[in-house]
Amino acid sequence: MIDILIYAASADEAGKNLKGLLKTLPLKNQPESYHAIEALINRLRKPLGQNFIGILIPGDQRELSNLISIRHLFRDMRIILVLPDNQETTISNGHYLRPRFLTYADSNFSDVIAVIENMMACLRKNKL
Repeated sequence: MIDILIYAASADEAGKNLKGLLKTLPLKNQPESYHAIEALINRLRKPLGQNFIGILIPGDQRELSNLISIRHLFRDMRIILVLPDNQETTISNGHYLRPRFLTYADSNFSDVIAVIENMMACLRKNKL
């Protein structure tokens, strides 16, 4: 089974929408949700399971920069990155996190759900 960790600002609409869609997936555990970078850092310093997906939803450039500054903590995690905009510098900076999938906050997130379902299917086949 896959475990999911979400980082999004508490008032972030994109994070709320995605959390609602995640309820449609057959997950063993509820996704872990973090709204402050300090809490996320504390969690990432503890051992993660083998099959963790991190969904990162920075609300602005400052949050994206904060995530980039702790990218070494994401090394054992598959990252799905939801960027706040599609400007060239934002996309370029987002790639520092080495995401497996990248989308934008104005997405309907059906693509994110499809990616997670694909990761789950690959796990079942021992290819992930």
